[in-house]
Amino acid sequence: MLRHFSRLRRLVVVVTAGALVAGGVAVAALSAPVLALADTSQSTEIAVEQAEISTLSTGTTRQVTAGAFHTCALLNTGAVKCWGYNNSGQLGNNTTVDSLVPVAVNAFTGGVPAVSITAGHAHTCALLNTGAVNCWGNNGSGRLGNGTTVTSSVPVAVNAFIGGVTAVSITAGDAHTCALLNTGAVNCWGNNDFGRLGNGTTVTSSVPVAVNAFIGGAAAVSITADGSHTCAVLNTGAVNCWGHNRSGQLGNNTTVTSSVPVAVNPFIGGATAVSITAGFFHTCALLNTGAVNCWGNNFNEQLGNNSTTDSLVPVAVDAFADGTATAASITAGPEHTCALLNTGAVNCWGYNVDGQLGNNTSDNSSVPVAVNAFIGGVTAVSITAGYSHTCALLNTGAINCWGDNSSGQLGNNSLTGSLVPVAVNGFVAFVALAPGRLLETRVGEASTVDGLFWKMGQRSTGSVTQLVVNGRGGVASNAAAVVLNVAVTGTERGGYLTVYPCDAPRPLASNLNYSAGQTIANTVTSKVSAEGKVCIYTSAPTHLIADINGYFAAGASFAALAPGRLLETRVGEASTVDGLFWKMGQRSTGSVTQLVVNGRGGVAGDAAAVVLNVAVTGTERGGYLTVYPCDAPRPLASNLNYSAGQTIANTVTSKVSANGKVCIYTSAPTHLIADINGYFAAGASFAALAPGRLLETRVGEASTVDGLFWKMGQRSTGSVTQLVVNGRGGVAGDAAAVVLNVAVTGTERGGYLTVYPCDAPRPLASNLNYSAGQTIANTVTSKVSAAGKVCIYTSAPTHLIADINGYFAAG
Repeated sequence: MLRHFSRLRRLVVVVTAGALVAGGVAVAALSAPVLALADTSQSTEIAVEQAEISTLSTGTTRQVTAGAFHTCALLNTGAVKCWGYNNSGQLGNNTTVDSLVPVAVNAFTGGVPAVSITAGHAHTCALLNTGAVNCWGNNGSGRLGNGTTVTSSVPVAVNAFIGGVTAVSITAGDAHTCALLNTGAVNCWGNNDFGRLGNGTTVTSSVPVAVNAFIGGAAAVSITADGSHTCAVLNTGAVNCWGHNRSGQLGNNTTVTSSVPVAVNPFIGGATAVSITAGFFHTCALLNTGAVNCWGNNFNEQLGNNSTTDSLVPVAVDAFADGTATAASITAGPEHTCALLNTGAVNCWGYNVDGQLGNNTSDNSSVPVAVNAFIGGVTAVSITAGYSHTCALLNTGAINCWGDNSSGQLGNNSLTGSLVPVAVNGFVAFVALAPGRLLETRVGEASTVDGLFWKMGQRSTGSVTQLVVNGRGGVASNAAAVVLNVAVTGTERGGYLTVYPCDAPRPLASNLNYSAGQTIANTVTSKVSAEGKVCIYTSAPTHLIADINGYFAAGASFAALAPGRLLETRVGEASTVDGLFWKMGQRSTGSVTQLVVNGRGGVAGDAAAVVLNVAVTGTERGGYLTVYPCDAPRPLASNLNYSAGQTIANTVTSKVSANGKVCIYTSAPTHLIADINGYFAAGASFAALAPGRLLETRVGEASTVDGLFWKMGQRSTGSVTQLVVNGRGGVAGDAAAVVLNVAVTGTERGGYLTVYPCDAPRPLASNLNYSAGQTIANTVTSKVSAAGKVCIYTSAPTHLIADINGYFAAG
């Protein structure tokens, strides 16, 4: 594969603790930094708005940065994932194998987390929460800063900074790296041709050296680096640059290279700079007016001023595509530039042969053009540009990229480039929430989270309740799907309910079956309508209760579907979606039904896991069923327990076998029904597991997967069982949420249980309702506490059983 000569840019904004703001410029109170959460390599939020912008992401991704042919993301846990080209180990995963999807960077020195990241041509660096810096990848000219020139495919510690101080932000160029220190000084290391290290020499250094004093003795508040030059925004709002100047990229009205900082000429209208970004031979500044000025090479129209003429001094970028918006941050590739606007849209200009402008063409543009809509119609909160690709972190925590994909740098498990944004695999599959009540039709019961959809009265036969879910109880206003625990009580006769997006026809499917006088619940994963609603159809009179457990963000790797029937063993009932797995007859004792799910009912042919609503009816005696991938052994676990004559359902999230099947084991004769609710795409951040027992309180039953949380005895009234889930049964040590099948048995009287993260207060919500002598289960999707636990509250005495089905990875 042809590898172009390295051409990269980088930039950093830092907001310091106690920073004063004057005229839109952060004025130095340079002490311990507030986390610099934007793309410290080049995407820069206006300093005073930095923290506000970063909080717009509701997901688990904090920052994205692009190298030449690789991309990395910083997760809210402080871990880092990278994807794309890896010839020098720049992905940091102890290999030199390219990856088309995100892979985890090895642990940082001392096991501490990162707070910002930056990517150079073939190396990457992370600023740690200690103020130290780790780097990995190509170490030509000592760009890793560890006193050697030995390439490393895992993070290594950068040597101490001058004066023993700490870093507050970092930036990587083609073959050099720089850190802004907590004193306002800058240290750089690596290649020093053209004086890009700024220390008055052209001598390469494999350890940090001090950049010479800035003009007027000012302090730096942000930095940026590219191929052979570096720049800093000063606390006066002026900009100093140093290094190569062949095309005027230093902005001082000359083409004379400088190994010490020189002053960039004044900006248009006398404005001041709040951040900067460097391309290979050009530089741009975001001004305190929201305008952008650029200078240097303009051969490919990267200055955005409707010309192809180089400029040795700042020139104004033309108005943005909507004519009224202003810029909130900027980023530059070697020959293209982009701006994140205050609307959350992105505009780009310059070279576009690979589609790096994202406007569904490959035509260059000398003025800003609008990047096509992001997946799910959401907005961006930060941006980053590589050699010939661009990426945006969205307000859901998802990442979209566009442009060249020859090394997998778009992260979508493909090598095919894209002229429009595509979703990076594995980010923001699910946002777990502490449970909250969204619907309560009974009079006399406690309110919902916001007083809406409360005291509405019993639902009548054939009624449809349109429930607004988006924007309530922590659900994002643009959520694509929700996970609800839906319960019925005060039922007058047997019936069922169906939950579905309100802009789709009511499907042939059921989510919960109930009988007269019964209180029963089931977890439902439902797609949300365009106006943020789910509809609940009730076939017979009942009260309704709905609690939120979490949601799937727009653009997530979970694809919610309108429910569709995939399995119907009864004769005389309506067909499945495609006439397959229909009229198969009652399943016998010990039978295993191999159900094809991939490629049916809207499920992708390579889906990794599915969310099914599985029901039994026509049961002859008590039994249970287990759903599992057909290429795994049948586990010690159950998804649904039933008694003679009972019709009952439960939601099941199951891993899919390599040939697209799930197996359903039935311990006693019964008919089976299975409806699809959605699936997880291959490469999703949901890790489906073969079921495994994590909790078993009964004495005399088989052990849990590791012998822990076993034979604990019946849970008493009002007890809270703190169950460790992370690091057990295949669950990652830093999982963000888990999918459990929780069951009760040996119940003494009617009650309920609530599952919630142990570091949150017990909510007004229930996950499972039970009566005396009943054995019943329900699927629960729960956020996990920082200590890796979920708490299970039981309102009345019962034994507890919990089986793991999968988890959502952090990030």
